[in-house]
Amino acid sequence: MRCLGTACSADHYLNVYLEDVINKIMQSENRVDHIDEFLKDYFSKVNSGEHVHNADGKYILASPYNRACVVRLLRSTLNPFNECIDTQLSKGDYCSIIELTWPHWDSRSFVQKSILRFLDRSRTTFPIDDFIQAFSLSILYEDFLREADKILLSNKTYSRNRILYKLKEKRAQIDDLKSLWPDRSVIEEIVSDDISYEEFNRKLFQAANREDFIDTLCDST
Repeated sequence: MRCLGTACSADHYLNVYLEDVINKIMQSENRVDHIDEFLKDYFSKVNSGEHVHNADGKYILASPYNRACVVRLLRSTLNPFNECIDTQLSKGDYCSIIELTWPHWDSRSFVQKSILRFLDRSRTTFPIDDFIQAFSLSILYEDFLREADKILLSNKTYSRNRILYKLKEKRAQIDDLKSLWPDRSVIEEIVSDDISYEEFNRKLFQAANREDFIDTLCDST
């Protein structure tokens, strides 16, 4: 686990996993006699990404690494549908699939935001690859997108340099970053003078369309 480009390390999120594993030990229906084996098994699952299976929303969103593991698992869950030519699913379909995978996580708001922000709202069905990309950006860049929205939807006109400065300033003010923050090169690529909310989203989605962009994001956690 690491968090490249965000000034965070795995140690920063260690408390997330320690708190979770302690809760699991305390709530176990069977007495845990071998704590060392329990801990070894737990952190082995964390390392492999299996720890997010059946997890609740609070735990999923607690660290960039957990979010990245969810993206990987969602992709593997949807891949069989992608084997069908031109398969497209509705918002309700995506909500149902995610709910079946994570019954303790109300992910509908993320599905809604992903579609409204990055996809064609006039459509009723969406290509699987497009949805995965939109959902990945929404969950991996949640903090960044929230701060960008405050600037882009403020009804004020900003130069490119001013937007870059304000985003850098916002990042410095966030001590407990629970999602990823784009590298400066990515932000500089998508931001321009007087950029609109719609254009910002279009350019970010376009940047993420590059080969291995989402995989690289997930691997950086």
